[in-house]
Amino acid sequence: MSEILEISDDENDSVENSITEDEDTPVKQEINKKAVQNIVNSSVYSNEESSSVNFKKQKLIKALFPTFKENPPKMEHTTPKKLYTKTISGVNVKLPIEPYGCQVALMSRIIASIKKSENCLLESPTGTGKTLAILCATLAWQQQEQEEQNRIIVRQLAESMAKENHVTGLESPLKKMQNLTTATTPEKLFNRPVFGEKSIYDPMKDAGDYSNSNMKRKWEERETPPENLQSKPGLVTIHKRANLDTGVIDLTAGPSSPTPGPSKPLQTTNGEETPQPKRIPTIYYGSRTHKQLEQVIKEFGTTHYCGGTTMAILSSRDHSCIRPFDRRQWPSKDDMCRGCVKNYQPSADARHLTDCRYFERRTALTHDVLPPTFSLERLVAAGREHKACPYYAARTLAQRAKIVFCPYNYLIDPAIRKSMQINLKDLILIIDEAHNIEEVCRAAATFVVDLQQIDAATKELTTASNYRFANSAANKYIEFLKVTLDRWGYWFRNQIPLVEQAPIKYGKAVFTWPDIKVFVTTLNNHEIGATRYPEFSQCVQQLCKQFMDDPRTLIGITQATCTLLEAMETTLGYLFGDSGKFMDDFVSALIKKESEHKKERAVSLHVLCMRGRVVFAPLCAARSVLLASGTLPPRALLAAELGAAFRDVSLQHVVPEHQVWAGVVEAGPGAPLTLGWQAARDERVQDALGRTLLRAARLTPLRAARLTPHGVLCFLPSYPLLRDLRRRWERTDIWKSLNDAKHVYVESQNASEHNEIMKLYYEKALSAKGALLLGVYRGKVAEGMDFRDDQARLVVAVGIPYPNLDDVAVLEKKKYNDLHVERGLPSGADWYHAQAFRALGQALGRCVRHRADWGGVLLLDRRYAQRGNLLALPAWLRNPLMKKRTYSYEGLEQDEDSLKTFMENMTLSSMDLH
Repeated sequence: MSEILEISDDENDSVENSITEDEDTPVKQEINKKAVQNIVNSSVYSNEESSSVNFKKQKLIKALFPTFKENPPKMEHTTPKKLYTKTISGVNVKLPIEPYGCQVALMSRIIASIKKSENCLLESPTGTGKTLAILCATLAWQQQEQEEQNRIIVRQLAESMAKENHVTGLESPLKKMQNLTTATTPEKLFNRPVFGEKSIYDPMKDAGDYSNSNMKRKWEERETPPENLQSKPGLVTIHKRANLDTGVIDLTAGPSSPTPGPSKPLQTTNGEETPQPKRIPTIYYGSRTHKQLEQVIKEFGTTHYCGGTTMAILSSRDHSCIRPFDRRQWPSKDDMCRGCVKNYQPSADARHLTDCRYFERRTALTHDVLPPTFSLERLVAAGREHKACPYYAARTLAQRAKIVFCPYNYLIDPAIRKSMQINLKDLILIIDEAHNIEEVCRAAATFVVDLQQIDAATKELTTASNYRFANSAANKYIEFLKVTLDRWGYWFRNQIPLVEQAPIKYGKAVFTWPDIKVFVTTLNNHEIGATRYPEFSQCVQQLCKQFMDDPRTLIGITQATCTLLEAMETTLGYLFGDSGKFMDDFVSALIKKESEHKKERAVSLHVLCMRGRVVFAPLCAARSVLLASGTLPPRALLAAELGAAFRDVSLQHVVPEHQVWAGVVEAGPGAPLTLGWQAARDERVQDALGRTLLRAARLTPLRAARLTPHGVLCFLPSYPLLRDLRRRWERTDIWKSLNDAKHVYVESQNASEHNEIMKLYYEKALSAKGALLLGVYRGKVAEGMDFRDDQARLVVAVGIPYPNLDDVAVLEKKKYNDLHVERGLPSGADWYHAQAFRALGQALGRCVRHRADWGGVLLLDRRYAQRGNLLALPAWLRNPLMKKRTYSYEGLEQDEDSLKTFMENMTLSSMDLH
C-alpha cells in the first residue's frame, strides 16, 4: 500500500516538462504532412489530428469546387494560442495554462491508476486546479490509447492486405502509404494508378447496359453485385461496409454517424480473420448537481481536447423535456413522456409515428449541429431550435461520446443506471464532490415506504388487471404483483401495534427490529420474503420494461407505481441477493409520526443500508473509479466503508498562508458562544451571535477611503436554527443593523427562489454596500456554489454541523459502526465527528478559490478552540490557527493581527496590484 503523497506547489515529482507553441509542434507538422493522404485513403484520425484533417479537407474541396460555400460551426470555446505540454507517466498531457506542481502530482497519480486499472482517492483543496487536472489527465490518456489503437488497426489491415498481393501492379500497402505523402496536388492524387492502372478520370469501357441507373440501384442494395457484373474488368467491386466496435473510431464514419452495433470480425480473402480492436474506455464525469457540471463543462471547453473529443450530458426529463406539460392531464413529466412517445390512437398525419413530434426528431440533435462543448441549457436551447427532444437525443449522443457528464447518482443508483443503459464495464468513472460518497451509496440502497403508497399502487394494479384484453400481455405479472402488494399491506397492518407501543420522542415513535433476520422472518411468514423474491423481481422488471416500451399496454398504471416497485425490488435484491451476503449491513425500523390523518397512514417502513459497499461493489466493474473532493476521509476508513481498494493522493493548498486569516471567537457580548442544539435556543446566545456577526460584516472591510465592500457568507447548522435566529433578530435591532451594513439574503430551499437569490447576491456583493448571505451546512450554498474574489472575502462558520441525532439512520449507523469496529470501520463516535467536519470543510472551501485569492474564516463556537476539533480542520486553515487561535469580540477590531487589519491590508494590496 502506497503512502499518501503530500506535495506542495514547488515539487514536480521528476516529471518531464516542455512548453511549446501549438502551431509549431512536431506532431502538428506530421499531421499536416499526412492530411491529404488521410482524405483519400479514409485513414484513421486521432483526436488531435481531426481538426487539422478537416481543415485540409475543406481546402481541397474549395480547390476542386470554387463555388463551394462552407457554413462555419458554432463554437463555444477558444483554442488557446499556447499549450503547455508535460510528459507524465509516458503520456503527453496538454494544458491551457502552466500547471502547478500539485496539479502535476495529481495527474501523475490519475494516469498511473488508470494504466493499472486501480481506484484512486484524489483529495485536492479548492483552488488547486483539480478539475482541469482531472480532465486533461484522463483525456490525454484516452487520446493516446485511441492513437495506439488506430496504429494497430492500420498495421493489421496493411499486413492482411500484403498477404493478398496477388493483384498485378499492387505495391506494398505500407510502402504505398509512405509514397503517397509526395502526392500533394489533386491532379497527382487522382491520377495515381490504382487497381490495374485505372483512374477516376478514365472513361468507363465495356460498361454496356450496366450503366443503367435503375439496374445499378438494384444490385447496389445487395451485399454483392450480380455474378455477371463481378466478372467485368474495369469495374470496382462493391463490398458491404463493416462497422467496428462503438469504442473505436469507425474508419468510414463521421462523428455523427448512427451508433454501430456489434460486428463480426473482418474477413480477408484468404479466410483469415482480422483481429478486432479493443474498446477504448469512455469517461463518465459525475458531480452532485447540474450547476456544478456546468462549471466542469466550462473547464472542459478551455482544454486542447475539446473539439476533438465528443461529449454528451445526461439529465432527467424534468430538466430536458421541452414539450409543454399539462398538470391536469399528466401526474408527472415522466408519465407524459412515456404516454406521448407511443400513440394511443392512430395519428391523422401518417408521417408521425408517435404523439410527440419532438421525440420523432430526436436524431436531428447530433454532434454536427451542437458546439464542441455545450451545457444542459445549451442542449435544451438547441432542442427548441431544431424542435427535437433533448432528453432522448442526449442518450443517443452518449453512445458515441468519449466523455459523458451527468449527476453522479446516475452512476451510483442502480435503477437510474439501468434506465440510462449505462454499462459500467471498462469505463473510467470520475465522481467529483465525493466527500459524502458513502452516504450517497447507503441512500441508494435504502427503501422507505408507507401504507398509503402501497394501497395506491395496489389500487392501480387492480385497475390494470380489470383491462384483461388491453393489458393481455401483462396480465400474469400484474396479477402476481397485485397479490404481493396485498400481502405487504396485510403485513403492514399487523406490524402497526409494535410502533404504537413505542414511546414518542421529538414528535415520533420508532420501533427497530433487534436483528435484521427477525425482520426477514416476518416477511417470510407473510410470503413476501426471500423465497418469493426471485419471481417478484422478474415480474417487476417485466412490468417496468413494458411500461417504458409501450404504456398503452398497461392502462391504469402510472410512473409512481413503477418507481415504488423498482425501489422495493432494488433494496430487497441487496437484502436477499448472493444468499444474504449483505443482509447484516441492513437495519429495519417502523416510524410513526404525529399526524392528523389515520394512524395507519402515519406509519412508514425504513429498510436502512448501513454500509456503502452494498452499492459501491458493482461500480468496481469499471476500469478505474476516481473519487475527488476537497475533503475526503482517510483511505483506510473509506476503503472499509466502500469495500474497495484505493490509492490516494492528498495535496496541499496553493494559496500562500499570508493570504488567509483565521480565528475563533469563544464569546460574544453578554454570552458565551457554545452553539449546541440546546444552547442555541438561548436568546442571550442568539443576541451575542447576531452582534458578533454584525461586527464581522462591518469589518469586511470598513467603508473607508479606497476600501471597497465585499461579500460575506455565514453558515448555520440547520434551517430551523436559521429561522429562529431571523425571528429573534427581527424583534431586536440586530436584523436592521445587518441590513444597514450589508444587503442581507437568506438561502431558500426552493430551487427557483434560490437561483433568484443567488443572482441578487452576486450583483449586490460588488455594489457600494456589499452583501451578506446566510446559508446552511450541506445546503446549496455550502456545497458546489462558486464564490470568486470579492463575492466571498469572509466566511463565518456558526456552530459545528453534527448530523441530527433525531434521524433514525444516524443513530443506527453509530450503533452499527460500534458493532463492526473489527472490520476496520471507525467507531460510531469517530464516524459522527468525521461527518460534521467534512461538511464544515466543504463550507469553508467557499473562501479561497484560486492562487491569487484571499479571505478570512471566522469560527463562532468555543468548541473550535479544543485541540481535537482544531486537528480535524483542513490543513490550509489549521496552520494559520496554530499561530493565534482565539480572539475576543473586541479583538476582531483592536488586536494587532485583527480581522480589521487583515481586511484593510489585503484590500489595499489588491487595489495596488490593479
